[in-house]
Amino acid sequence: MTRVRLLLPLAAACLGFAVPCAADTPLPITAARFAFPGSVVTPASGTSAGLALADRWLNEDAAVNPAARPGRGVTIAPQLLRVSRQDLSAANREFDQVDLNVDFANAQLSLPVRGYTVSLYVWQPQLRVENQSFVLGRSGSVGPSGTMQYDAVTRETRGGIAVAKGEGVRWGAAFEMTSRDDEYQVLETSGSPDAGLRDLTWTGTAFGGGAGVRWERRPLERGGLVIGAGLHVQAPLSVSGTESAELTSGDSRRDLDAERGSTWEGGASARWTLSPESGVYASGTQRSAEKWDAFGVTAGAGQSWAAGIDYRDPETVWGGSIGLGLDVQPGTPEPRAKSIGVGITYHSGETIVDFGVLHRAIARTGLPTISDDRVVASVRVAF
Repeated sequence: MTRVRLLLPLAAACLGFAVPCAADTPLPITAARFAFPGSVVTPASGTSAGLALADRWLNEDAAVNPAARPGRGVTIAPQLLRVSRQDLSAANREFDQVDLNVDFANAQLSLPVRGYTVSLYVWQPQLRVENQSFVLGRSGSVGPSGTMQYDAVTRETRGGIAVAKGEGVRWGAAFEMTSRDDEYQVLETSGSPDAGLRDLTWTGTAFGGGAGVRWERRPLERGGLVIGAGLHVQAPLSVSGTESAELTSGDSRRDLDAERGSTWEGGASARWTLSPESGVYASGTQRSAEKWDAFGVTAGAGQSWAAGIDYRDPETVWGGSIGLGLDVQPGTPEPRAKSIGVGITYHSGETIVDFGVLHRAIARTGLPTISDDRVVASVRVAF
């Protein structure tokens, strides 16, 4: 993750950032260090990455919209992700970070069962990995110095089963379980009595469900229209873990229990057919506030919007897409993110490969913009 001076943890976080600060918030996750609470969503496929999620609620991913039409087959979507913390590199020296992390975005198996489509899926709607180190202060700065190292993983995994039915109008419902696994580690090497290692880990699970609808009219003809809408609701998510410190001034350890209140997220997407080869997309999403009462922090209700266009020449096996988006979540260390996506599609018989690159420019109040980059390659194989 990133390294920041531990002698100033709460003062720097509370005074330097427009984010609420609470005495009960574990020290490793001050706003100056990590993006907690709040997170940008992970694209479920290369298609969505290439459209900047403009197709989010009408694509073929049952994890997003249970009314999706994936057909019989399997989908695997690995991803590469990179977070670049320009806010830290601009204020410190000898900055270094891990530039590429390999993970997965989504996996799905869909089968027809007695007139219904049944899909099993695993998706990571929230995933962020950071590893940074630096020497405090810019070159020539005066005052105490030290080396900081941050390592953090925020991982939320949603698995479920979706059942869908219908043709022109299609509906679907899903039962889901969400697992949350976070780790935050800060290592300070300096002459401070608070220098040393701080570590925070927690895990937890919650159940939830989703519902969706999809309507289409002549989707392959000029003037055709496809609309998808969905809603996901999740029960309160309880986490338990430990917060430990091995410092020059002494060691400590405490058990930690917290709960994120129930949450929901819903939205709609539409595709209007310009021609048999091309279509334009528009999408909007609303999500509830994210409350962690034990820590005294809340991410406000958020919204996101996106628009995009795709093209595929029926005479070839190639296609492409581009999209733009905006994500807003007040009350978080990173309240605003602008995104651009570019994608390539390859068709070979019953196999479809979608390769999408999504770049987000994320604002931090009063600091340089940071970037979050995802490369998602989804492979759909029918059988």
